[in-house]
Amino acid sequence: MPAALLIAIVVNSCSGGQELNYKRLNRRAAAEYLVPVRPFEEGKQQCWNHWAKDFKFAPVFDFASIDGASSYRYTVWQDTENSYYWTTPMMQRPDDKFPAKQPTDTSAGFFNSLDITASTAISWSFVAKTPNESLAPVWDKIPVGNSRLIVEALDAKGNVLGVVGDRLFIRDFPFEGPYPESPRPYREAALKAAMYVHTMPSTRAWLKEAEPDPGYTHNLYACKIIGSTIRLEIELARLAPAIGDECLTIARNAAEFLVSHSMEEGSPLAYFPPTYYKKDSLALSETSRRTTMMMEASTAAQAFLDLYDYTGEEQWLTQALKIARTYEKLQAPDGSFPVKVKKDSAEPTSEAHAMLHPLLTFLERLQNQYGIDDFADVQAKGEDWMRQNALRTLDMRGQFEDVSVLGWKPYQNMTNATTGPYASYLLRKREVSKSDLCDAKDLLRLCEDQFVHWNALPNRKGFRQIHTPGVYEQYEYRVPIDCSNCNVANAWLDLYDLNGDKLAYAKAKALADAIAIVQDPINGQIPTTWDMRSYSSNVKRAWWINCTYASVMLLLRMEQYNF
Repeated sequence: MPAALLIAIVVNSCSGGQELNYKRLNRRAAAEYLVPVRPFEEGKQQCWNHWAKDFKFAPVFDFASIDGASSYRYTVWQDTENSYYWTTPMMQRPDDKFPAKQPTDTSAGFFNSLDITASTAISWSFVAKTPNESLAPVWDKIPVGNSRLIVEALDAKGNVLGVVGDRLFIRDFPFEGPYPESPRPYREAALKAAMYVHTMPSTRAWLKEAEPDPGYTHNLYACKIIGSTIRLEIELARLAPAIGDECLTIARNAAEFLVSHSMEEGSPLAYFPPTYYKKDSLALSETSRRTTMMMEASTAAQAFLDLYDYTGEEQWLTQALKIARTYEKLQAPDGSFPVKVKKDSAEPTSEAHAMLHPLLTFLERLQNQYGIDDFADVQAKGEDWMRQNALRTLDMRGQFEDVSVLGWKPYQNMTNATTGPYASYLLRKREVSKSDLCDAKDLLRLCEDQFVHWNALPNRKGFRQIHTPGVYEQYEYRVPIDCSNCNVANAWLDLYDLNGDKLAYAKAKALADAIAIVQDPINGQIPTTWDMRSYSSNVKRAWWINCTYASVMLLLRMEQYNF
């Protein structure tokens, strides 16, 4: 075999340390895409993909059967002149047929319709017994791009009785490795990113006082951002002992702030640090000033445990345990928690239930790392609630502190930020059952199907407007985020650690390498969002410390596979 061909087929990655036969892995991935993600079963539960816009796995849709139908004809249409799908307002032309943003009450992608009578229209068809069959018979023949599915009911003679389904969607890119590798060693990339945060004026402000710098606006989200600052500084102290004392001062002052601003002993939310904080509380919205996101305190608790691990100071372990006891008191009999509560009374602000992966991961750490079994019942009840609700229905919804949950319908705002971390939780259990593994694989398939983008079609100017491989954050914010790459990559690495699945490793590596590729090689900053923007929009581009912390930890984890 020629050497060049051998290199193309087998890549021995110096940055990943694993031999990966991409020809074999790509073939396996292509076969797996023909198997639907948790297909709809009529009469059993609601179809999860009503709000989905794009698919990598052959989808199954919830179309109703009609009387007199003997079979159903499925036809997928595309227009060869209008196959692209990523158009930002910056690049959109007045004559573009496809608007940049589709209303969220539809299942369409970034386009309104697709004219099947156009001379440039092409199609693929098959006939099946029911209107709820997967598109597997034609899926591997359909190219990437905007698509329209029409399902017609046929009588015994093949006559059309009527259309039972008409659905717009995007046929997305499959995994086809290898992808570009990290331009620098993972440890170097992680250290540079951590140093970028460490040298920010808002971070260095913690050296002087235990009060967040309002100049970094995301300090508003106290548990998430300040907790992540503590965790990153502790990790940096390990990576760069020469500045360890400075890192520790920052971490201690930030932790002292969270403790000093936590709810007082005896209150319903005792020891919970604030979800939202500004020195002038009137500057906060009424909702933020008076409410708490129930899962956010677990982020701060994890930071306290990191500080305890590094210093051995019992006060931080004690503070984390106090938070755990408050969770224990507030858990509902069915194991659930509300998403958001009133700060003074802990009364729910809506009927929405929280996705419990942050709390369960925290309690699992208490048990596994410290041998603290006090909260095993809380964890078991929470896990059972997730199994009976989120996992059973596959409604892995988003619950972000800057996005309201009021009025959301089931499946309307799915996110990898729930799906990926819960897959990791299941795969990291001390004893992973067959059902745990099955659920975790379903969650990973859902993540890839709905949020991972291995590539993107160019716009009419001829270039791609998102960096790939990238992972969209949520349905409501269809933008690739570095933290989203981490959520999914970590879960794939967990699967690899459990059973040696090299396709899972290859996918994780591609997402991790993408983080190092987008990193600024000069100052080390890892951008949070990976979409192309105009100058004015880019100046205001959000950048989140918690996302960089996640990237740092993933990059350091990838270094461990370099053997």
